[in-house]
Amino acid sequence: MFILLLFAITTYINLSLSEAVTENEDYYSRSTNVIRNSGMFQRNILIMVNGLPSYLFTAEKSFIETYNEANNENDSILKELTSQLTDSSQSQVLI
Repeated sequence: MFILLLFAITTYINLSLSEAVTENEDYYSRSTNVIRNSGMFQRNILIMVNGLPSYLFTAEKSFIETYNEANNENDSILKELTSQLTDSSQSQVLI
């Protein structure tokens, strides 16, 4: 009887720990995606900052095309970031 009680307690502890690990894994995965998208967003901002003055100075269409591509990609990144946020009240306002 004592062995069954120990087995039940051990099983319960393992179950609760595995649930905690799953929650941590989900949080880590979301955090990684947010960081990755933030990095891509920052890179696109730099492309836009460099592309627009270059276009205005040289009037070459390749610079404005690069600017437009980065701008379009940033729109999709912002939509994805907004959908990944769990705290919709405060975090989405910041975006």
